Amino acid sequence: MGDSDIRTEQIPSRALDTTRAGDLAILALRIAVGVVLAYHGWLKIPNVSGFAGFVDSLGVPAPDLIAYLVTYLEFIGGIALILGLATRYVAALFVIEMVFTIMLVKVDVGLIAPEGGPGAELDILILAIALSLVLTGAGRWSADAFLVGRRRGND
Repeated sequence: MGDSDIRTEQIPSRALDTTRAGDLAILALRIAVGVVLAYHGWLKIPNVSGFAGFVDSLGVPAPDLIAYLVTYLEFIGGIALILGLATRYVAALFVIEMVFTIMLVKVDVGLIAPEGGPGAELDILILAIALSLVLTGAGRWSADAFLVGRRRGND
């Protein structure tokens, strides 16, 4: 049997097609990280100026602007992830936020802080989940999938 006789399976046009279990896994990740991030943002809203002071202590330019952007990204972006709305874009913003958070805040603390305080472990998990959502999208059970289906007339 020659090489020309060997038949290979066709690769689907959507290489990242997911199974029902895959869609459930994406939904679980979206909800879990969305709840955590929305809650973190919610906690910052009453004292954004205090958070801006912390951002300023890190030497970040325009600390007030950055504090407001991070606060509302976490709150509104967390809700968007729960809903699966603009998932890839919102997740990409969280990737950027977590990279800067790890580099500016957690690099000196380490993976787990020696005093028992927060280390970089949560930030690394959020970074990994956000990067996964950038790559996979929101999955079947999301506002993104619903809106794409409506746009294509498949609802």
